[in-house]
Amino acid sequence: MNPLLAALVGFMGAIVGAAGAVATVAIQAYYQTKRERLKMVSELAIEEHRIVHEIATRQGGAIPPLSLFVNYHAEIARIVETRALTAADLLRLAKQMEELYQATPDPGRPKGERGN
Repeated sequence: MNPLLAALVGFMGAIVGAAGAVATVAIQAYYQTKRERLKMVSELAIEEHRIVHEIATRQGGAIPPLSLFVNYHAEIARIVETRALTAADLLRLAKQMEELYQATPDPGRPKGERGN
């Protein structure tokens, strides 16, 4: 075999191997970031739900389900990752959360009221 051809094939193999390693690292970083974001969102949602639960227990009132808090914080995280959070974003999110809350079934409410 021609030594120049052998060197060229070896070099191409090294490039393919390096590209595979870089792609693997990029994919792992993407999923690691996604896991960390989900963990942060979950922790924020659980803590806020705990605080709302404490207040509602002391003062009375409804306690929205944890899923609404998770949805809210996930949406905030998504916005903040792409651009600056605005007052319009917060107003839109508040409206969206109220609509979701209204649609949430609650076994403690009489039929005909929210979510039933």
